Amino acid sequence: MLMAGVATLVEDNRSGLFPGERPAQSRLWRDLRRLQTSSRCIAKQPALRLRLYAKPGFSFRHYLLPITVQDRLIAMKILLTNDDGIFSEGLAVLYQGLSPVHRIDVVAPDRERSAVSHGITLHEPLRATSVQLADGQCGYAVNGTPADCVKLSLQELICEPPDIVISGINPGANVGINAHYSGTVAAAREAALNGIPAMAVSVERAENAHYADIVRFMLELIEKAQDMGLDQGRFLNINFPVASRNGMPGIRITRQASVPLIDGFEKRVDPRDRPYYWPKTVRPTIHTDMDQDVVALQAGFISITPMICDMTDYGLLPDVSKWISSRVKARAAGK
Repeated sequence: MLMAGVATLVEDNRSGLFPGERPAQSRLWRDLRRLQTSSRCIAKQPALRLRLYAKPGFSFRHYLLPITVQDRLIAMKILLTNDDGIFSEGLAVLYQGLSPVHRIDVVAPDRERSAVSHGITLHEPLRATSVQLADGQCGYAVNGTPADCVKLSLQELICEPPDIVISGINPGANVGINAHYSGTVAAAREAALNGIPAMAVSVERAENAHYADIVRFMLELIEKAQDMGLDQGRFLNINFPVASRNGMPGIRITRQASVPLIDGFEKRVDPRDRPYYWPKTVRPTIHTDMDQDVVALQAGFISITPMICDMTDYGLLPDVSKWISSRVKARAAGK
């Protein structure tokens, strides 16, 4: 049974669709609904030490996996990237947790590139510098954006297309409108645009984050990724709360909220009497709609939001088409 022992709280939805969602996306919804299995947590499941897969230098010596995962692990080709730079803690933890099981390539920006969204580099050459990772393996540091890293990886740097691209672990949530600005989310979107399953992974706060729990969760979710319909421009945006040591919290399959996370700017004046501005980030008030990613995360749940690259508003297409047709007819009639 998939993800046995994960506490899941997903509202019943007989149609299997989000509000405004097209039927073509229903397969992804149904696959995610299979996460509903029980009210227990992963950490409470019987576990085995990760023995046979451990490589020299693997730092998670006491890392535990549920037996249900251990028995079914299949090595995959995974490309890791992020927007915080190749030496960030979240990327290192993800690499150390996945590399004993899977074939990992790491291609990430050479410095922090947070909030660059889906920007790409056009007016200067991209350079990929080989860097040594924690276990002696090599990755690439690229002087570009997260989207650049994925594009360059797929076309030049890695020999075989990956089975999945994972962007993260980002220290800070990427929910609501903030997901549009995120370089972490953009890297996953770029992979999806190239037909490769992808996930963006973030944690609400880096302080006191229990990364081992996150990696444990991702190990099982990754295995299921190829059966989730993550193709044709679809990917997952996953946000973790700061979990307690009692295990992972419950899961919510959510939609992206429209709540802004940045509300205005604080104006200051420098010693030369020139004004400058700092954006003011606010935490929105919790609402009762637990289907929204912002609300679910604040309530302490893991938020998993299926996203698509196709930005067409299919609901508005008939109205726009009707307006254009009326204009054409009016002109033809000489009005």
